[in-house]
Amino acid sequence: MKPIDATPWPGELPELVEARAVAVDELMLADRALAMAAADRLRAIERLRRLSGEQGAVGDVRSARARELAHRSLRAEVAVALHVSERAADALIGLAASLHDPLAATLEALDEGRISERHARILVEDTADLPAPDCMRLERAALPLAQRLAPPRFRGRLRELRERMLARTAVERHRRARDERGVWVEPGRDGMSWLTAHLPATEAAAIDDRLTRLARRQGARASEERTLTQLRADLLSDALLGATEGEQAAIVPTVHLTVPVLALLGHTNEPARLEGHGPIDIETAARLTAHAPGLTRILTHPITGTVLSVGRESYRPSAELRRWLHVRDGHCRFPGCGRPAARCDLDHTTAWAAAHGETRHDNLAHLCRAHHTLKHHSSWTAHQLDPTGTLIWRTPTGHIHVTEPAHRIEGVAESPSPGSAGRESRRRPPDSAPPTAPHVPSSTTAPPSPPGPPVPPDG
Repeated sequence: MKPIDATPWPGELPELVEARAVAVDELMLADRALAMAAADRLRAIERLRRLSGEQGAVGDVRSARARELAHRSLRAEVAVALHVSERAADALIGLAASLHDPLAATLEALDEGRISERHARILVEDTADLPAPDCMRLERAALPLAQRLAPPRFRGRLRELRERMLARTAVERHRRARDERGVWVEPGRDGMSWLTAHLPATEAAAIDDRLTRLARRQGARASEERTLTQLRADLLSDALLGATEGEQAAIVPTVHLTVPVLALLGHTNEPARLEGHGPIDIETAARLTAHAPGLTRILTHPITGTVLSVGRESYRPSAELRRWLHVRDGHCRFPGCGRPAARCDLDHTTAWAAAHGETRHDNLAHLCRAHHTLKHHSSWTAHQLDPTGTLIWRTPTGHIHVTEPAHRIEGVAESPSPGSAGRESRRRPPDSAPPTAPHVPSSTTAPPSPPGPPVPPDG
Protein backbone atom coordinates (compact mmCIF):
# COMPACT_ATOMS: atom_id res chain seq x y z
CA MET A 1 0.00 0.00 0.00
CA LYS A 2 1.52 3.34 -1.03
CA PRO A 3 1.89 5.84 1.81
CA ILE A 4 -0.40 8.87 1.64
CA ASP A 5 1.03 12.34 2.30
CA ALA A 6 4.13 11.08 4.14
CA THR A 7 5.40 14.58 4.96
CA PRO A 8 8.74 14.78 6.77
CA TRP A 9 9.22 17.00 9.81
CA PRO A 10 11.90 19.65 9.29
CA GLY A 11 15.25 17.90 9.55
CA GLU A 12 13.84 14.38 8.97
CA LEU A 13 14.90 12.24 6.04
CA PRO A 14 12.00 11.75 3.60
CA GLU A 15 12.88 8.09 3.03
CA LEU A 16 12.72 7.42 6.79
CA VAL A 17 9.27 8.99 7.02
CA GLU A 18 8.10 6.94 4.04
CA ALA A 19 9.47 3.75 5.61
CA ARG A 20 7.54 4.45 8.82
CA ALA A 21 4.38 5.06 6.81
CA VAL A 22 4.83 1.71 5.09
CA ALA A 23 5.28 0.04 8.50
CA VAL A 24 2.01 1.59 9.70
CA ASP A 25 0.23 0.28 6.60
CA GLU A 26 1.65 -3.20 7.26
CA LEU A 27 0.48 -2.96 10.87
CA MET A 28 -3.06 -2.13 9.76
CA LEU A 29 -3.06 -5.01 7.27
CA ALA A 30 -1.84 -7.42 9.97
CA ASP A 31 -4.55 -6.22 12.36
CA ARG A 32 -7.18 -6.76 9.67
CA ALA A 33 -5.81 -10.27 9.08
CA LEU A 34 -6.13 -10.99 12.82
CA ALA A 35 -9.79 -9.96 12.72
CA MET A 36 -10.44 -12.17 9.71
CA ALA A 37 -8.67 -15.12 11.40
CA ALA A 38 -10.76 -14.55 14.54
CA ALA A 39 -13.92 -14.77 12.41
CA ASP A 40 -12.69 -18.05 10.89
CA ARG A 41 -11.98 -19.45 14.36
CA LEU A 42 -15.44 -18.50 15.61
CA ARG A 43 -17.09 -20.10 12.60
CA ALA A 44 -15.14 -23.32 13.27
CA ILE A 45 -16.26 -23.29 16.92
CA GLU A 46 -19.89 -22.78 15.93
CA ARG A 47 -19.65 -25.60 13.40
CA LEU A 48 -18.20 -27.89 16.08
CA ARG A 49 -21.00 -26.90 18.46
CA ARG A 50 -23.63 -27.88 15.92
CA LEU A 51 -21.88 -31.12 14.97
CA SER A 52 -21.54 -32.04 18.65
CA GLY A 53 -25.30 -31.96 19.10
CA GLU A 54 -24.98 -29.33 21.81
CA GLN A 55 -27.34 -26.97 20.00
CA GLY A 56 -30.51 -28.94 20.71
CA ALA A 57 -32.94 -29.11 17.81
CA VAL A 58 -36.71 -28.71 17.97
CA GLY A 59 -38.18 -31.85 19.50
CA ASP A 60 -34.89 -32.81 21.18
CA VAL A 61 -35.92 -35.54 23.62
CA ARG A 62 -32.63 -35.68 25.50
CA SER A 63 -32.76 -34.88 29.18
CA ALA A 64 -31.37 -31.63 30.54
CA ARG A 65 -28.62 -33.75 32.09
CA ALA A 66 -27.60 -35.15 28.68
CA ARG A 67 -27.55 -31.70 27.10
CA GLU A 68 -25.45 -30.36 29.97
CA LEU A 69 -22.92 -33.19 29.56
CA ALA A 70 -22.78 -32.54 25.81
CA HIS A 71 -21.96 -28.89 26.50
CA ARG A 72 -19.31 -29.82 29.07
CA SER A 73 -17.66 -32.18 26.62
CA LEU A 74 -17.72 -29.52 23.88
CA ARG A 75 -16.29 -26.91 26.24
CA ALA A 76 -13.48 -29.25 27.29
CA GLU A 77 -12.70 -30.16 23.66
CA VAL A 78 -12.40 -26.49 22.66
CA ALA A 79 -10.31 -25.69 25.74
CA VAL A 80 -7.70 -28.40 25.17
CA ALA A 81 -7.59 -27.72 21.41
CA LEU A 82 -6.86 -24.01 21.91
CA HIS A 83 -4.84 -24.36 25.15
CA VAL A 84 -7.18 -22.03 27.04
CA SER A 85 -9.16 -22.37 30.25
CA GLU A 86 -12.65 -23.84 30.14
CA ARG A 87 -14.04 -20.47 31.18
CA ALA A 88 -12.36 -18.90 28.13
CA ALA A 89 -13.59 -21.76 25.94
CA ASP A 90 -17.14 -21.26 27.22
CA ALA A 91 -16.89 -17.57 26.36
CA LEU A 92 -15.70 -18.41 22.83
CA ILE A 93 -18.56 -20.88 22.35
CA GLY A 94 -21.08 -18.29 23.49
CA LEU A 95 -19.47 -15.62 21.31
CA ALA A 96 -19.56 -17.88 18.26
CA ALA A 97 -23.21 -18.80 18.84
CA SER A 98 -24.28 -15.18 19.32
CA LEU A 99 -22.43 -14.02 16.20
CA HIS A 100 -24.12 -16.73 14.17
CA ASP A 101 -27.53 -15.59 15.35
CA PRO A 102 -28.74 -12.93 16.06
CA LEU A 103 -25.58 -10.78 15.54
CA ALA A 104 -24.65 -12.04 12.08
CA ALA A 105 -23.87 -8.52 10.86
CA THR A 106 -21.19 -8.21 13.55
CA LEU A 107 -19.53 -11.44 12.39
CA GLU A 108 -19.57 -10.11 8.82
CA ALA A 109 -17.87 -6.89 9.94
CA LEU A 110 -15.25 -8.93 11.82
CA ASP A 111 -14.67 -11.16 8.78
CA GLU A 112 -14.08 -8.09 6.62
CA GLY A 113 -11.61 -6.66 9.16
CA ARG A 114 -13.76 -3.58 9.85
CA ILE A 115 -13.89 -4.27 13.61
CA SER A 116 -11.73 -6.26 16.04
CA GLU A 117 -12.65 -9.37 18.00
CA ARG A 118 -12.71 -7.24 21.13
CA HIS A 119 -15.37 -4.97 19.61
CA ALA A 120 -17.41 -8.08 18.75
CA ARG A 121 -17.06 -9.39 22.33
CA ILE A 122 -18.25 -6.09 23.78
CA LEU A 123 -21.31 -6.08 21.54
CA VAL A 124 -22.15 -9.68 22.43
CA GLU A 125 -21.68 -9.06 26.17
CA ASP A 126 -23.96 -6.02 26.16
CA THR A 127 -26.72 -7.78 24.21
CA ALA A 128 -26.51 -11.20 25.88
CA ASP A 129 -29.70 -10.82 27.92
CA LEU A 130 -31.77 -9.08 25.24
CA PRO A 131 -34.41 -10.57 22.93
CA ALA A 132 -33.31 -11.01 19.30
CA PRO A 133 -35.20 -7.95 17.93
CA ASP A 134 -33.55 -5.66 20.51
CA CYS A 135 -30.13 -7.23 19.79
CA MET A 136 -30.39 -6.47 16.08
CA ARG A 137 -31.72 -2.97 16.68
CA LEU A 138 -28.82 -2.16 18.99
CA GLU A 139 -26.36 -3.81 16.59
CA ARG A 140 -27.47 -1.57 13.71
CA ALA A 141 -26.86 1.53 15.80
CA ALA A 142 -23.59 0.31 17.33
CA LEU A 143 -21.62 -1.11 14.37
CA PRO A 144 -20.79 2.30 12.84
CA LEU A 145 -19.37 3.33 16.23
CA ALA A 146 -17.33 0.12 16.53
CA GLN A 147 -15.58 0.87 13.22
CA ARG A 148 -14.20 4.19 14.45
CA LEU A 149 -13.89 4.00 18.24
CA ALA A 150 -11.33 2.19 20.40
CA PRO A 151 -12.89 -0.64 22.48
CA PRO A 152 -13.06 1.25 25.83
CA ARG A 153 -14.83 4.23 24.24
CA PHE A 154 -17.03 1.93 22.20
CA ARG A 155 -18.14 0.12 25.35
CA GLY A 156 -19.14 3.43 26.95
CA ARG A 157 -21.07 4.63 23.91
CA LEU A 158 -22.74 1.23 23.49
CA ARG A 159 -24.01 1.28 27.07
CA GLU A 160 -25.39 4.76 26.54
CA LEU A 161 -27.23 3.52 23.45
CA ARG A 162 -28.47 0.48 25.32
CA GLU A 163 -29.89 2.47 28.22
CA ARG A 164 -31.63 4.96 25.91
CA MET A 165 -33.15 2.25 23.72
CA LEU A 166 -34.15 -0.04 26.58
CA ALA A 167 -34.98 2.39 29.37
CA ARG A 168 -38.30 0.67 30.16
CA THR A 169 -36.58 -2.59 31.16
CA ALA A 170 -33.69 -1.09 33.19
CA VAL A 171 -34.96 -2.21 36.61
CA GLU A 172 -35.59 -5.81 35.58
CA ARG A 173 -32.24 -6.02 33.77
CA HIS A 174 -30.42 -4.81 36.88
CA ARG A 175 -32.15 -7.46 38.99
CA ARG A 176 -30.98 -10.18 36.62
CA ALA A 177 -27.45 -8.76 36.46
CA ARG A 178 -27.26 -8.57 40.25
CA ASP A 179 -27.73 -12.32 40.41
CA GLU A 180 -24.35 -12.69 38.64
CA ARG A 181 -22.37 -11.00 41.43
CA GLY A 182 -19.32 -12.84 42.75
CA VAL A 183 -15.66 -12.75 43.79
CA TRP A 184 -12.72 -14.38 41.97
CA VAL A 185 -9.01 -14.82 42.62
CA GLU A 186 -6.47 -15.01 39.79
CA PRO A 187 -2.81 -15.84 40.58
CA GLY A 188 -0.31 -13.17 39.53
CA ARG A 189 3.47 -12.99 39.37
CA ASP A 190 6.03 -12.74 42.18
CA GLY A 191 3.79 -14.11 44.92
CA MET A 192 0.87 -11.76 44.20
CA SER A 193 -2.73 -12.36 43.09
CA TRP A 194 -5.66 -10.39 41.70
CA LEU A 195 -8.88 -10.24 43.75
CA THR A 196 -11.87 -9.26 41.61
CA ALA A 197 -15.38 -8.55 42.85
CA HIS A 198 -18.40 -8.15 40.55
CA LEU A 199 -20.86 -6.01 42.52
CA PRO A 200 -23.76 -3.63 41.97
CA ALA A 201 -22.36 -0.30 40.77
CA THR A 202 -23.58 1.68 43.77
CA GLU A 203 -21.94 -0.69 46.25
CA ALA A 204 -18.68 -0.83 44.27
CA ALA A 205 -18.55 2.96 44.13
CA ALA A 206 -19.23 3.22 47.86
CA ILE A 207 -16.44 0.72 48.66
CA ASP A 208 -14.04 2.56 46.38
CA ASP A 209 -14.88 5.91 48.02
CA ARG A 210 -14.53 4.52 51.55
CA LEU A 211 -11.16 2.93 50.80
CA THR A 212 -9.91 6.21 49.37
CA ARG A 213 -11.10 8.29 52.33
CA LEU A 214 -9.63 5.89 54.90
CA ALA A 215 -6.35 5.69 52.98
CA ARG A 216 -6.05 9.48 52.80
CA ARG A 217 -6.73 9.80 56.51
CA GLN A 218 -4.06 7.24 57.36
CA GLY A 219 -1.64 8.63 54.76
CA ALA A 220 -1.77 12.06 56.41
CA ARG A 221 0.24 10.73 59.34
CA ALA A 222 3.84 11.86 59.35
CA SER A 223 5.15 8.33 59.94
CA GLU A 224 3.23 6.78 57.02
CA GLU A 225 5.43 5.81 54.06
CA ARG A 226 2.95 3.80 51.96
CA THR A 227 1.38 5.24 48.83
CA LEU A 228 -2.37 5.84 48.54
CA THR A 229 -2.69 2.79 46.29
CA GLN A 230 -0.81 0.58 48.76
CA LEU A 231 -2.87 1.86 51.68
CA ARG A 232 -6.13 1.11 49.84
CA ALA A 233 -5.00 -2.47 49.21
CA ASP A 234 -3.84 -2.95 52.81
CA LEU A 235 -7.05 -1.54 54.25
CA LEU A 236 -9.12 -3.87 52.08
CA SER A 237 -7.10 -6.90 53.24
CA ASP A 238 -7.30 -5.85 56.89
CA ALA A 239 -11.06 -5.33 56.69
CA LEU A 240 -11.71 -8.76 55.18
CA LEU A 241 -9.24 -10.65 57.37
CA GLY A 242 -10.34 -9.10 60.65
CA ALA A 243 -7.20 -7.14 61.50
CA THR A 244 -7.51 -4.01 63.60
CA GLU A 245 -5.55 -0.85 62.91
CA GLY A 246 -1.85 -1.35 63.50
CA GLU A 247 -2.12 -5.13 63.68
CA GLN A 248 -1.18 -7.74 61.10
CA ALA A 249 -4.06 -9.80 59.78
CA ALA A 250 -4.36 -13.19 61.49
CA ILE A 251 -4.03 -15.58 58.54
CA VAL A 252 -4.02 -19.30 59.29
CA PRO A 253 -3.26 -21.03 55.99
CA THR A 254 -4.28 -24.64 55.48
CA VAL A 255 -2.58 -25.30 52.15
CA HIS A 256 0.36 -27.36 50.91
CA LEU A 257 3.68 -25.56 50.60
CA THR A 258 6.45 -27.39 48.76
CA VAL A 259 9.92 -26.17 49.77
CA PRO A 260 13.22 -27.40 48.23
CA VAL A 261 15.54 -28.59 51.01
CA LEU A 262 18.56 -26.50 50.04
CA ALA A 263 16.42 -23.39 49.58
CA LEU A 264 15.01 -23.80 53.09
CA LEU A 265 18.59 -24.05 54.37
CA GLY A 266 19.57 -20.92 52.47
CA HIS A 267 21.88 -22.60 49.94
CA THR A 268 19.86 -21.92 46.76
CA ASN A 269 17.32 -19.37 45.49
CA GLU A 270 14.87 -21.94 44.11
CA PRO A 271 11.30 -20.80 44.87
CA ALA A 272 8.76 -22.66 46.96
CA ARG A 273 5.35 -23.59 45.53
CA LEU A 274 2.05 -22.69 47.18
CA GLU A 275 -0.83 -24.99 46.29
CA GLY A 276 -3.42 -23.31 44.11
CA HIS A 277 -1.10 -20.41 43.29
CA GLY A 278 2.34 -21.44 42.06
CA PRO A 279 5.85 -20.14 42.89
CA ILE A 280 6.37 -17.90 45.90
CA ASP A 281 9.59 -16.46 47.25
CA ILE A 282 11.51 -18.41 49.88
CA GLU A 283 11.22 -15.59 52.44
CA THR A 284 7.43 -15.82 52.37
CA ALA A 285 7.64 -19.62 52.51
CA ALA A 286 9.88 -19.48 55.56
CA ARG A 287 7.49 -17.07 57.31
CA LEU A 288 4.48 -19.30 56.59
CA THR A 289 6.40 -22.38 57.72
CA ALA A 290 7.27 -20.72 61.01
CA HIS A 291 3.86 -19.25 61.83
CA ALA A 292 1.19 -21.44 60.24
CA PRO A 293 0.19 -24.45 62.36
CA GLY A 294 -2.28 -25.51 59.66
CA LEU A 295 0.36 -25.77 56.96
CA THR A 296 1.45 -29.10 55.55
CA ARG A 297 5.18 -28.80 54.95
CA ILE A 298 6.73 -30.92 52.21
CA LEU A 299 10.50 -31.14 51.64
CA THR A 300 11.74 -32.19 48.22
CA HIS A 301 15.05 -33.47 46.91
CA PRO A 302 16.86 -30.55 45.16
CA ILE A 303 17.76 -32.63 42.05
CA THR A 304 15.26 -35.45 41.54
CA GLY A 305 12.22 -33.82 43.17
CA THR A 306 11.59 -37.01 45.19
CA VAL A 307 9.56 -36.43 48.36
CA LEU A 308 11.82 -36.69 51.39
CA SER A 309 9.47 -35.82 54.23
CA VAL A 310 5.80 -35.00 54.75
CA GLY A 311 4.75 -33.29 57.95
CA ARG A 312 2.04 -34.72 60.24
CA GLU A 313 2.57 -38.28 59.01
CA SER A 314 -0.43 -40.55 58.98
CA TYR A 315 -0.18 -44.23 59.92
CA ARG A 316 -3.34 -45.23 58.07
CA PRO A 317 -2.33 -46.63 54.63
CA SER A 318 -5.22 -45.06 52.74
CA ALA A 319 -4.54 -41.63 54.19
CA GLU A 320 -0.83 -41.93 53.40
CA LEU A 321 -1.51 -42.92 49.82
CA ARG A 322 -3.88 -40.00 49.44
CA ARG A 323 -1.26 -37.63 50.86
CA TRP A 324 1.32 -39.11 48.49
CA LEU A 325 -0.98 -38.62 45.48
CA HIS A 326 -1.85 -35.12 46.64
CA VAL A 327 1.84 -34.22 46.50
CA ARG A 328 2.30 -35.91 43.13
CA ASP A 329 -0.70 -34.45 41.31
CA GLY A 330 -1.08 -31.01 42.88
CA HIS A 331 -4.22 -30.28 40.88
CA CYS A 332 -6.95 -31.81 38.72
CA ARG A 333 -5.31 -33.97 36.06
CA PHE A 334 -7.76 -33.14 33.25
CA PRO A 335 -6.09 -31.19 30.41
CA GLY A 336 -5.95 -27.50 31.23
CA CYS A 337 -7.64 -27.70 34.66
CA GLY A 338 -5.88 -26.16 37.64
CA ARG A 339 -8.29 -26.85 40.49
CA PRO A 340 -6.17 -27.74 43.55
CA ALA A 341 -6.02 -31.41 44.52
CA ALA A 342 -7.52 -30.64 47.93
CA ARG A 343 -10.78 -29.79 46.14
CA CYS A 344 -10.76 -32.83 43.82
CA ASP A 345 -11.87 -36.46 43.89
CA LEU A 346 -9.51 -39.38 43.51
CA ASP A 347 -10.47 -41.35 40.42
CA HIS A 348 -9.52 -44.90 39.43
CA THR A 349 -8.05 -44.38 35.95
CA THR A 350 -8.89 -47.98 35.12
CA ALA A 351 -12.26 -48.60 36.76
CA TRP A 352 -12.44 -50.67 39.93
CA ALA A 353 -14.77 -53.11 38.19
CA ALA A 354 -12.19 -53.80 35.47
CA ALA A 355 -9.68 -56.64 35.73
CA HIS A 356 -6.74 -54.37 36.58
CA GLY A 357 -8.57 -51.61 38.42
CA GLU A 358 -6.53 -51.68 41.62
CA THR A 359 -6.32 -48.98 44.27
CA ARG A 360 -2.69 -47.96 43.92
CA HIS A 361 -0.58 -45.00 42.91
CA ASP A 362 -0.39 -45.87 39.21
CA ASN A 363 -4.16 -46.24 38.86
CA LEU A 364 -5.32 -43.18 40.79
CA ALA A 365 -5.38 -39.53 39.82
CA HIS A 366 -7.11 -36.38 41.05
CA LEU A 367 -10.05 -35.09 39.03
CA CYS A 368 -12.28 -32.20 40.01
CA ARG A 369 -15.93 -33.17 40.34
CA ALA A 370 -16.89 -31.68 36.96
CA HIS A 371 -14.17 -33.55 35.05
CA HIS A 372 -14.68 -36.72 37.12
CA THR A 373 -18.30 -36.71 36.02
CA LEU A 374 -17.33 -35.96 32.42
CA LYS A 375 -14.90 -38.90 32.32
CA HIS A 376 -17.60 -41.36 33.37
CA HIS A 377 -20.55 -39.96 31.41
CA SER A 378 -19.02 -39.08 28.04
CA SER A 379 -16.58 -40.53 25.53
CA TRP A 380 -13.51 -38.87 27.10
CA THR A 381 -11.03 -41.60 28.11
CA ALA A 382 -7.72 -41.68 29.99
CA HIS A 383 -4.94 -44.13 30.85
CA GLN A 384 -1.75 -43.80 32.87
CA LEU A 385 1.37 -43.98 30.72
CA ASP A 386 3.86 -44.82 33.48
CA PRO A 387 4.13 -45.18 37.28
CA THR A 388 5.09 -41.51 37.69
CA GLY A 389 1.52 -40.41 36.91
CA THR A 390 1.58 -39.23 33.28
CA LEU A 391 -1.99 -39.34 31.93
CA ILE A 392 -2.91 -39.81 28.27
CA TRP A 393 -6.33 -38.39 27.42
CA ARG A 394 -8.36 -39.11 24.28
CA THR A 395 -11.06 -36.60 23.34
CA PRO A 396 -14.42 -37.54 21.77
CA THR A 397 -12.99 -36.51 18.39
CA GLY A 398 -9.94 -38.77 18.80
CA HIS A 399 -7.34 -36.09 19.63
CA ILE A 400 -4.68 -36.99 22.18
CA HIS A 401 -3.54 -34.77 25.08
CA VAL A 402 -0.93 -35.52 27.75
CA THR A 403 -1.01 -34.19 31.32
CA GLU A 404 1.96 -34.35 33.67
CA PRO A 405 1.85 -34.51 37.49
CA ALA A 406 2.95 -31.45 39.43
CA HIS A 407 5.82 -33.47 40.95
CA ARG A 408 7.29 -36.40 39.05
CA ILE A 409 8.27 -38.81 41.84
CA GLU A 410 10.80 -41.32 40.56
CA GLY A 411 11.72 -44.77 41.89
CA VAL A 412 8.20 -46.20 42.18
CA ALA A 413 8.03 -48.37 39.06
CA GLU A 414 8.52 -51.75 40.72
CA SER A 415 6.36 -51.41 43.80
CA PRO A 416 3.23 -49.64 44.98
CA SER A 417 3.58 -46.21 46.47
CA PRO A 418 3.57 -45.78 50.25
CA GLY A 419 0.31 -46.97 51.72
CA SER A 420 -1.15 -48.37 48.48
CA ALA A 421 -3.73 -51.10 48.78
CA GLY A 422 -4.56 -53.88 46.36
CA ARG A 423 -8.07 -55.03 45.51
CA GLU A 424 -8.34 -57.35 48.51
CA SER A 425 -7.44 -54.65 51.03
CA ARG A 426 -10.04 -52.16 49.84
CA ARG A 427 -13.54 -53.57 50.36
CA ARG A 428 -15.74 -51.51 48.06
CA PRO A 429 -19.01 -52.15 46.29
CA PRO A 430 -19.04 -52.69 42.51
CA ASP A 431 -18.13 -49.57 40.64
CA SER A 432 -20.69 -47.02 39.70
CA ALA A 433 -20.47 -43.53 38.29
CA PRO A 434 -19.71 -40.44 40.37
CA PRO A 435 -22.64 -38.43 41.71
CA THR A 436 -25.01 -37.49 38.92
CA ALA A 437 -25.04 -33.79 39.70
CA PRO A 438 -21.80 -31.80 39.65
CA HIS A 439 -20.91 -30.24 42.96
CA VAL A 440 -18.38 -27.57 43.84
CA PRO A 441 -17.62 -27.40 47.57
CA SER A 442 -18.75 -24.14 49.13
CA SER A 443 -15.52 -23.81 51.09
CA THR A 444 -12.20 -23.41 49.31
CA THR A 445 -10.12 -23.96 52.43
CA ALA A 446 -8.92 -27.45 53.23
CA PRO A 447 -9.17 -28.73 56.83
CA PRO A 448 -5.96 -28.46 58.86
CA SER A 449 -5.06 -32.15 58.58
CA PRO A 450 -7.23 -33.76 55.91
CA PRO A 451 -7.31 -37.51 55.43
CA GLY A 452 -7.37 -36.71 51.69
CA PRO A 453 -9.95 -35.98 49.00
CA PRO A 454 -12.97 -38.25 48.63
CA VAL A 455 -12.76 -41.31 46.42
CA PRO A 456 -16.29 -41.78 45.03
CA PRO A 457 -16.96 -45.10 43.32
CA ASP A 458 -15.93 -44.77 39.68
CA GLY A 459 -17.12 -46.53 36.57
